[in-house]
Amino acid sequence: MKGFGSGGPYENYKSFEWIAQAMAGAMSMTGSPDGLPTKAIGGLADTGAGLHTAIGILAAIIQRGATGLGQQIEVAQQDSVVNLLRIHLRETYATGKPAPRQGNRSAAAAPSNLYRCRPFGPNDYVFIHVATVEMWKSLTTIVGRPELGDDPRYADRRDRVQFVDELDAMIEAWTEKRTKGEVLEILAGAGVPCGSVLDSKEVLTDPHLRQRGFIVDLEHPRRGAYPMPGNPVRMSASPTDVTRAPLLASTTRRCTARSSATPAPSSTP
Repeated sequence: MKGFGSGGPYENYKSFEWIAQAMAGAMSMTGSPDGLPTKAIGGLADTGAGLHTAIGILAAIIQRGATGLGQQIEVAQQDSVVNLLRIHLRETYATGKPAPRQGNRSAAAAPSNLYRCRPFGPNDYVFIHVATVEMWKSLTTIVGRPELGDDPRYADRRDRVQFVDELDAMIEAWTEKRTKGEVLEILAGAGVPCGSVLDSKEVLTDPHLRQRGFIVDLEHPRRGAYPMPGNPVRMSASPTDVTRAPLLASTTRRCTARSSATPAPSSTP
């Protein structure tokens, strides 16, 4: 697992998360149309390479069961990020030009954007994405413009892109009268895809994540209770528990004690 794959001119170059994002095209497609290329805060390269490696290991284990042979697995950060971005290469396939930065809007659907909510803090926004006619009709009814749901000009999500400015203004006039929690409950409850912009503190206190047991409180001997995310993969026959890591001092003592112990007798004849 490395930054750049073997066999090319970059194979000995060093890499970090942001380097791989730049070299895989992620930065060029992220940010406002009139702004700088922007890094994604998620671990596309670090976590992405780890996940691709795990997939490769599992595939090799399955193949070993059929052939009896093992194999070498190589995963590059650059390759992993390109794979995660593959759907966004369609712009280049279609036009032969680089995929542009679009901010929070979509070139393929409207309305699809961030909308302000009360009390207008830095994260008081919701993201709404309307993909089907049914979603569009539900949204127009909720915001008080049901006649637009049957207007043929707005029937297709791609057709609505040409009216995106007026649609965004109409929707935000409705959302800015409500909190992001209220908007989420109303729209998502009606089948319109909607997500509140949760900050990190809100994520750790999110009622859905807590009720499902994904965010759990652990007790630390030095700092007390603190929240921790659990395992995102749920397996019906292999449940996992979230436990805190041991303190560094206790780990060091345990390793020192083990290393100084008398070695066990070898079982080799």
